[in-house]
Amino acid sequence: NGANLDVTGDMSTFGTSTTFARVKGTGVLLNSGTGTTVSGPWLVEHFNKTGSGTTTIASGTGNYLGVIGVYTPVGGTMVTNSNLILRSYESGAGASYLGSGQLGLGSGTISGDVVIERRVYGTSGSTHFVSSPITGGSTVSQNYSDDFSVVGSPYPYQYLVGSGYTTQFNTNPTAAPTVMPNAWGYDASLSSYTQDWRWLNAKDKAMDAGRGVQLNTYNKTLDVVGTPQSSSPLNVSTTSGSWNLVGNPYPATLDMRDFITDNLSNINGQSVYYNRYGTIVTYKYLGGIDIITNGNAPVGHERFMGHSSGFWVDGVASQITFNQAQRDTAASIGNASGTFYGAVSKASMLRVKLKDALSNSDEMVVLSNATSSNGFDGTDSRKFMPTGTQSAIYSVIEGENLVINAMNSTDKQVIPVGVVTTASGNYSISVENSEAIVSGRLMLEDRSTTPSTFYNLKNTPSVTFNLPEGNVGARFFIHVGETDANAVANAKEGEISDGISLIFNKLEMFFLSSNSSKI
Repeated sequence: NGANLDVTGDMSTFGTSTTFARVKGTGVLLNSGTGTTVSGPWLVEHFNKTGSGTTTIASGTGNYLGVIGVYTPVGGTMVTNSNLILRSYESGAGASYLGSGQLGLGSGTISGDVVIERRVYGTSGSTHFVSSPITGGSTVSQNYSDDFSVVGSPYPYQYLVGSGYTTQFNTNPTAAPTVMPNAWGYDASLSSYTQDWRWLNAKDKAMDAGRGVQLNTYNKTLDVVGTPQSSSPLNVSTTSGSWNLVGNPYPATLDMRDFITDNLSNINGQSVYYNRYGTIVTYKYLGGIDIITNGNAPVGHERFMGHSSGFWVDGVASQITFNQAQRDTAASIGNASGTFYGAVSKASMLRVKLKDALSNSDEMVVLSNATSSNGFDGTDSRKFMPTGTQSAIYSVIEGENLVINAMNSTDKQVIPVGVVTTASGNYSISVENSEAIVSGRLMLEDRSTTPSTFYNLKNTPSVTFNLPEGNVGARFFIHVGETDANAVANAKEGEISDGISLIFNKLEMFFLSSNSSKI
């Protein structure tokens, strides 16, 4: 862990799609061989192809090299046979880094297609703004029809608020569609229409580089297959005087600070997107200062845009420009591959915030999700603990520290809450959106007293404590939906460990919202 491993010969293993050779840790698996092969299923954190030779991933089912962290083509050639996969986190993979694999920059060559995955969560009716990280003009349905059924007929037609649906180019403008679309593009050039009317069926729309598309799907691993986008600079046309739906074109984290700096005169110095809690965020970088409005989160959480993610820009020029210098795969270690942005359904989510006297804050989420279990599973999201001056709050289930705790039912649940502080002093624990997740009691229990002290978070949503520096241990518990404030369930105090390794402070959350949320 932390050290690199150089493999100069063949890499061979046996297994299945769920049983694979696992190379886990913060170090890099190097391959410097000449004329070597990779066969069988592999899942690694970071992989560098080095040297000047050629390595070939064997063709056929059962052979693949899956990378959850960063793949860097330092030198030589990797022949993929379409079996190089930038994997997205999924239940059972046990990834050290949540999110999705990325492609780093290097002078090496990748010969063949790459499979690039992005896991999206949510519930029925979820909306995701996405973009394509590969080259070529493949359509939305060609990219995603193997992941979910992309529908819409006829093509194209327009979204008309209050007037049903009609085709933009049809001679009968009142004709309704035979099939309601679940993929939408946004044509900002239709300036004679209101913003809502600029949405067009995107089923057969080409996934052009740097363009954003809205997909209505949930709990899927989306994947695209092709040549990773590497053009630099990459110019994308925009409509002046209008908001434009664009997207990260690269299979890597995009540093939004660098993107905005390079496009100050093109986008009015700002970008807009839904953050991981469903809040519309305006992120500006003006005069060397980050300005975030309505984000309710530290700058670091909003700065890095994950691959395959769409966002909005305020067009004041005819184009925007992406370039390789805006990529930042190193940010994946601290930012979990960048945040995959979208809108979160507030109807099923409880936000719990820890804030210090200087208003520095950290948050955790309790989510009611019909597809989840009440134990740890693939719809939960692990917490990467912060370093430096950032304190942390998280929930604990089955020994896992979680930033998103998704439950099938939150009724009569007792949720252990972990708190780590960086200095002694006053800290507040507060909740938001409690009415959406529980109609009964919502209590915060403090077990530092005997008997425990209970606080009614419905009546007083913010409570202040004087806390020591470090991990407070098994002290705080949230009781959801109890009818008796003193009915303390048998929560395991040992689930909150006193020996937490403080590693990272950037998170990834995937839960997105209903398709009624449009800009």
